[in-house]
Amino acid sequence: MTRIHRIDPGWLVVLALAGAAPPAAAVMRPVIAVRCEIPAPSLTSLYGPLTPQIAADLCRGLVQRLRQHRTLSLWKYEIGASSQAVLLFQVADDALGNTLVRADLLLDGVSVRAEGPWERRWRSAADAAIIPDPLPEEAAGLLGQAFTPLLMDTGLEEHLKRTVPIAVGGRLTSDAGSPRIISPLPWQDFQRLKNSIFLVSCDWPARNDKADLVSRGHSASARFEPGGSERPYEALVLVASRRQYQNELKPVDQILPEVRQLEPKLIFLQQFEPEMEVFQP
Repeated sequence: MTRIHRIDPGWLVVLALAGAAPPAAAVMRPVIAVRCEIPAPSLTSLYGPLTPQIAADLCRGLVQRLRQHRTLSLWKYEIGASSQAVLLFQVADDALGNTLVRADLLLDGVSVRAEGPWERRWRSAADAAIIPDPLPEEAAGLLGQAFTPLLMDTGLEEHLKRTVPIAVGGRLTSDAGSPRIISPLPWQDFQRLKNSIFLVSCDWPARNDKADLVSRGHSASARFEPGGSERPYEALVLVASRRQYQNELKPVDQILPEVRQLEPKLIFLQQFEPEMEVFQP
């Protein structure tokens, strides 16, 4: 059984300011720190003092790929940030002389995968003997291409969904119909999630406990008020359907008084459902 280790809301001291537009300035999003290392002796002996710069260039390229990815771009990445969640990319040699690329998601320094990092072979020992080594100015780009299949691996995406929230906070309202969470995610940036499914981790002060709300994005936005001097803005709305508490799922319309006691803290993406494209002849 896979162990699910989530970010502790009390630890969230590093929050990203999402986007340059004024409405997005107040959005609190947990940062995933990105680190790149090249401990492979086959490369450190080749590039010597240039190795750290190649690793830095590799990191910049990988972050760009992450930000352009269809779903991985929903999380926030920063090179060298101080964060509980770390995405570690490594280039290492194995005992047979093959050069491997590895990607690992760490929480509190521990891999979220019992099997260890995702990895694939970049070049074999035989390849290294007959194929010319990349020039220093080419190395970061070629290594970045080698990591692309690991980014495409849905294993990374699924672990991010379970362990790293895409937003912090939100406001629960149940004035009419099903309870709704007005998320802090700006509608202008996140309306593509209006059909997606979320798990909203909530505090339950009345019971000194926690509960989750299974929710789906809504097709209409609502006004989110961040408080303080920040201006309100239109934000993504989530409609709660079920409450998960102590391994039991209940429809929210059967327990509305209890649901109204919940305070949204962390918003996890469970399933990304893109908009259906309408064909117009």
